[in-house]
Amino acid sequence: MSEPSHPYLSTRSIVLAAIALVLLGAGLVTVLLWAYGSGTESDKARLEAIKTAGTIVVGTGGAAALWLAARRQQTAEFAVHQKKLDQAHQDRVAAQTEHDASERRVTDLYTKSVELLGSENASVRLGGMYALERLAQNVPDQRQTIVNVLCAYLRMPEKESAEDRQVRLTAQRILASHLHPEGDTFWGGIDLDLTGAVLVDFDLTSCRVRTAAFDAAKFVGAAAFREVLFAGEATFEHAEFGAEASFTNAEFGGRAAFGDTEFADIAWFSRAVFRAVARFDNAVFGEDAWYSEAMFAGPVLFDDAEFGQRALFTQARFGYHAGFRRSRFKQDAHFRQAIFERGGNVSFELAEFSRTAWFVDAEFGAAARFDETVFGELAHFGSARFNAATLFTKARFDGECNFKEAAFAEMASFYEAEFGSNVSFHDAEFRGDVGLVKVRARIDVLPSSARVWPDGVSEVDLVTDAEAALKGREGRWGYLTVRA
Repeated sequence: MSEPSHPYLSTRSIVLAAIALVLLGAGLVTVLLWAYGSGTESDKARLEAIKTAGTIVVGTGGAAALWLAARRQQTAEFAVHQKKLDQAHQDRVAAQTEHDASERRVTDLYTKSVELLGSENASVRLGGMYALERLAQNVPDQRQTIVNVLCAYLRMPEKESAEDRQVRLTAQRILASHLHPEGDTFWGGIDLDLTGAVLVDFDLTSCRVRTAAFDAAKFVGAAAFREVLFAGEATFEHAEFGAEASFTNAEFGGRAAFGDTEFADIAWFSRAVFRAVARFDNAVFGEDAWYSEAMFAGPVLFDDAEFGQRALFTQARFGYHAGFRRSRFKQDAHFRQAIFERGGNVSFELAEFSRTAWFVDAEFGAAARFDETVFGELAHFGSARFNAATLFTKARFDGECNFKEAAFAEMASFYEAEFGSNVSFHDAEFRGDVGLVKVRARIDVLPSSARVWPDGVSEVDLVTDAEAALKGREGRWGYLTVRA
């Protein structure tokens, strides 16, 4: 604030001015009485005029006094305001000084704690971790930085010692304890970068993370991600799970990437929710893979994935494109009551089902492609509903094939498909065209009663032909022809 335009008036100046006015007034009265005090009429008139003038002068003096009082009040108020400004400035300076001092203390503590992590002594490293934890708890702005330090420690090569493993477990526990959304110890909005880390019995059950990178990470022992929430992207590409991996009820808010991931033991994704792209292409599942009641809101890719044991997608829901191209199912594959919505196509092209493929009561809202798919012991599509075009072009059914009570709302093509055992289209419903052109069927393993074809096709229409014989395949084969 700028200084006032008038000079300050001190108390001494005002008192001197008042004394001067009083002396001046007394002198004027003395002079007037001496000059006009004779009592004549003319003198009386002059005195009245002087009296009137005096009144005016006195009034003017009073006004001047009021003005002086107002100026003094203004001066006092300005002084008080200036004092407040000065105090505020001093407070700001003190606060900035305190902030700078606090920042220096934080920096010193952080630096010393990080230095402790480089010690050869495991107990010293533990002390450094706990010091970082306390610092992060007390200084929220430092939490992500300290999490980055802990993640960097876990990304370092593991030393083969019990002491080092205890330090690593401590780092894991610190992360997990502060990513659990309960109480004042929760650290929200945290990103994890554990790329290439070796993680032992890793447990993030019910934790909340913004983004996470576990690419090329190696999980030793069970890995628990039950009910975890990844608000953003979560990547596990090329990761290795050496034991059971549980993502039951987990939620992926952003892209979920498990490409080229290896699951040596059971992989649990039951009731997991994928709200964006989910990639499991080239993933290898050594034991059962559970996706029962999982929900895929975005595109999902299992292209070239390998399922060593059962693949369970019972009641799973696919909201967009579902890709299983060239996937290999070495044991039973369960897609019972699975729902493939209209958001995108369903592709099982070139997939291989070595045992049983269960699609009983499954619903396909968009086009379904099983071109060149190989079905082993049993392909069961009983009561399945195909609401768009369905293609089994060059599909191979080596074992039993069951489409009993299946419903095809649009075109269904089995062009050049092969049926090597019993077939049932009993009570199947075809609302669109059904293509059975150049269909081959093996006719020497079961009686004709074991094959129930769609309406318009019967066993007598099987024609044995040298061209129908399949190279490298045993048995007698024939083309299936359709009566006009």
